[in-house]
Amino acid sequence: MARTTSEDKFVLVAGTKIRGGLVAVTGDSITDAESLQKADVGICMGSGCEVAKDNSDLIIMDNDFYSIYRSIKWGKAIYVNIRKFIQFQLTINIVICFITVLGGCTIGRTPLNIIQMLWVNLIMDVLGAIALGTESPGDEIVSRISRKEGIINGIMWRQILCMAIYQVVVMLIFMYFGEMMMFKKSFNLVTAKLRDPETAEPENPLKL
Repeated sequence: MARTTSEDKFVLVAGTKIRGGLVAVTGDSITDAESLQKADVGICMGSGCEVAKDNSDLIIMDNDFYSIYRSIKWGKAIYVNIRKFIQFQLTINIVICFITVLGGCTIGRTPLNIIQMLWVNLIMDVLGAIALGTESPGDEIVSRISRKEGIINGIMWRQILCMAIYQVVVMLIFMYFGEMMMFKKSFNLVTAKLRDPETAEPENPLKL
């Protein structure tokens, strides 16, 4: 397409968009301005004229065509990472909401108090975003992404529900049978006094 006229580029871009395609056009001259503006993504080299730059969405400052490939690759990687983070968030939120409501209705108290809920949300938002949002592009980035496909597809819903069911089952076991499996009485590691390993009685803090 390098030697086509500006009218041919415009017809090709308009026809592809009418058929539902996603079009990216590169150009650096005044005659490419209409095609750059009509396309979904207009890309202009840094050495292009000002008219082409004004009608472009992206400007490649290093004039390297390979930079376009890297931009698309990392753009898809960000999209995939956002999907992973949303999948992680929905799974944890479903489990927390279900366990909190069920625990309040059955055992008379919520398994997680307000401070613990805030800590869970802090860990989910901060650490989850850092871990899942900074992954480098992998082999799955090569796959095509359709503009009609939702950000959450059927495979993601299947993984969310399966993992949520597994976590709910584990949490129910600990919520109803945790004291029987681990300790006779529940205690708080922060406020409980130290215990003598031989007698299992609270130690005297003044004892040397």
